[in-house]
Amino acid sequence: MHDEPRQKLRELIVQYGRSLCDDPRRCEALLKDYCGQYKRAIFVLVSALKNRVAEDLIKTSAGVPLALVMGRLIQRLEDELGLAESAARWAVESWALALGMPVVPAEQPRPAPEPPRVKPV
Repeated sequence: MHDEPRQKLRELIVQYGRSLCDDPRRCEALLKDYCGQYKRAIFVLVSALKNRVAEDLIKTSAGVPLALVMGRLIQRLEDELGLAESAARWAVESWALALGMPVVPAEQPRPAPEPPRVKPV
């Protein structure tokens, strides 16, 4: 998905504060005002907000690894909203970034190792 809605979300949280996380309708309206051409991304971000992703990220305990919480939230969006894994991951990472949390990008699949080369005898 596109980075512009993600960046706008971060700017909106900085400008309006975390209270924006308590008002999905207002958040959606602001995102539509600033980057309305990204309808799918806005839908995914607002759906994640309605599904308490931001709330759960904010309430994350210091002792619980963020990656573990994010994995659980991604799975929840897949299960409850029927989002593809990539869309769910993008939404959770976007909210974490918007809230100023460190996000480690998902590992890219590693290429298969080459078979060993045998020298002719």
